[in-house]
Amino acid sequence: MLDKAGIKPLVETFSYSPTRIQLLNKDPRSWEEFRRHLGEHSARGSALTMRNYQALRPSLYDFEAQIRACEVPTLVVAGDEDDPVLDIALSIKRWMPGAGLQVLPKTGHAVNLEEPELFNRSMRDFLSAVERGRWVPRDPRAQPNRSAVLPDELSVKS
Repeated sequence: MLDKAGIKPLVETFSYSPTRIQLLNKDPRSWEEFRRHLGEHSARGSALTMRNYQALRPSLYDFEAQIRACEVPTLVVAGDEDDPVLDIALSIKRWMPGAGLQVLPKTGHAVNLEEPELFNRSMRDFLSAVERGRWVPRDPRAQPNRSAVLPDELSVKS
């Protein structure tokens, strides 16, 4: 489409996609700026990027083992109306011991544009927690698929 019709049809399609309409509803000026910036992209460059990078890149699910091994403090932020991102965001949270997940309500893909104050505050709080040593890996006792183990004094004796 980009090679034949140029960038304009992509701008029209992309800016009204299910994960971008929230920005239009919350901040029409920022949405128009997003459209303008997208419209300034090279149609040829965008086509080459989509064809030779985005279409060929592996899924994040393919990197599960590497993500599980990553011990870097991480905050995953997603909008609850960004359906394509929610599943992988939750998976990353589950896989990475040092990851936290923040889901912003009534928000699409452009989290930082739709909710800039909340996003910036979240980033400040996250970075501050990391600097103070307060962003710690998940307690192994809280891992998914782990059954609860009662302390000896609470165990039922048979």
